[in-house]
Amino acid sequence: SSKCYCGLTVPQRLSKEVQDSIARANEAAGETVAGIRTVRSFKTEQHEAGRYNDRLMDTHNLKTRRDTVRAVYLLLRRLTALVMQVAMLYYGRLFIQRGQMSTGNLVSFILYQSDLADNIRTLIYIFGDMLNSVGAAGKVFEYLDREPQVSTKGTLQPETLTGHVQFHNLSFSYPTRQERKVLQGFSLELRPGQLTALVGPSGGGKSTCVSLLERFYQPQQGEILLDGLPLQSYQHHYLHKKVAMVGQEPVLFSGSIKDNIAYGLADCSLERVQEAARRANAHSFISHLEKGYDTGTLAHDQ
Repeated sequence: SSKCYCGLTVPQRLSKEVQDSIARANEAAGETVAGIRTVRSFKTEQHEAGRYNDRLMDTHNLKTRRDTVRAVYLLLRRLTALVMQVAMLYYGRLFIQRGQMSTGNLVSFILYQSDLADNIRTLIYIFGDMLNSVGAAGKVFEYLDREPQVSTKGTLQPETLTGHVQFHNLSFSYPTRQERKVLQGFSLELRPGQLTALVGPSGGGKSTCVSLLERFYQPQQGEILLDGLPLQSYQHHYLHKKVAMVGQEPVLFSGSIKDNIAYGLADCSLERVQEAARRANAHSFISHLEKGYDTGTLAHDQ
């Protein structure tokens, strides 16, 4: 792994590597299941199974290393406890022979030491269990501490918005391919009340324009104006209430049909949901379902 685990103990580092390896294996499985039609159409089931098996083997090897380290630590701990007990009995015998300690005192000391050792051993086991969770917890806090590259600190929330959009001399490249400019010196004006279509070849930047308008990314040069004001000056939630996007592929979340149609709209009435379904020519077949708009859906349903 190319990740840095500086400052971690060996068990902690191995635990984090195991967590990352499990995540990579789950990612491989999720990609295959999500794109199962593509996998089957190219007859690459065996390839994907082999790729998943390789990820599982990586996880298995890391777990073996982690468990080996734990076994060594456990062995050293047991040997240390055994050496201490032998030393206590040896020196206790010497003290008794010299009259510096009675047999009863030695027995009491051993009993107290045994109770103390049990408590310390329990704490060590708890610490070991905690180490198992360090990897997962560390990953969670890593995501929580991330700062978004696209600022969401805008404050503008005007009562009215005409929807006049202007792209001014935009230049943009995706973070993963910064050497390839998707947009270069791009300018465009979208006037309120007019239907505008962006037409071009695949990879020409049409979807990129929508992503920039939705503020999924920040252009490297130029700016986007909404009603004459910079797009980033608008309050994040306000902007996304005003800008709607319909993707090429339908996306369904677990819940009901009504919940999916009203997604993102608080207190949306059934009448508004039905009106939206009518405009999408979906009201008829939804009404024929046994539970109508309350019919349950699963994520990624078609």
